[in-house]
Amino acid sequence: MVEQVEHGSLFLSYTYNHTNNLKTLTMRHSLIYISAFFLLVVSCVQINNKTAKAMGIDSSEGIKTNSPVTSLPTADTTYIVFQSDNTKQINLSNDEIKLVNTLISDCINNYNPEQEKKFNKIKSEHPEYPREKDQFVILLEHYKRQYMPSVNEKGEKIVFVNCFCGNWDENSRKNFKLVDDGGNCYFNLKINLTTKKYFNFMVNGEA
Repeated sequence: MVEQVEHGSLFLSYTYNHTNNLKTLTMRHSLIYISAFFLLVVSCVQINNKTAKAMGIDSSEGIKTNSPVTSLPTADTTYIVFQSDNTKQINLSNDEIKLVNTLISDCINNYNPEQEKKFNKIKSEHPEYPREKDQFVILLEHYKRQYMPSVNEKGEKIVFVNCFCGNWDENSRKNFKLVDDGGNCYFNLKINLTTKKYFNFMVNGEA
């Protein structure tokens, strides 16, 4: 009888401890999953912030990544002008639009020759890895453009230019289409209309 009681006590003790261990293990797993999810969300936010910072979208030039924007109607279907709802409306005249388009072309014309050399070199040295030329050079006729004018601290008018290949959709007509990779299907730059120069040109990398 005594032996059965001791055996029963040991069994009950083991059951109790085993149950607690399972509860503890389950809680630890839950915490790990929650922590992993939280880190994933934070990392995504950091990636977007880093991308935006690299693009030069910041409050120093009147553009904020979290600012609501309004798209302004244009007759030309290749571009849409956006206006930040948090700043005084800044208009672009027809001459300024022409200057923006000219400087974008100048930028790409300076960019493409070097990219074509890279394409020819890879094609020659690694024929086993077929690549398309349009993966290296940018053909402007295949891109849509989003323009956001602002005024910097010096009083100079700046236009942030965001370009992507493909067609307009409901989202890209109302919001800036910013992504972290995608290759040369996405590129952006800034144009100083006062100095008539472009700067901060950046082409997305591939995932």
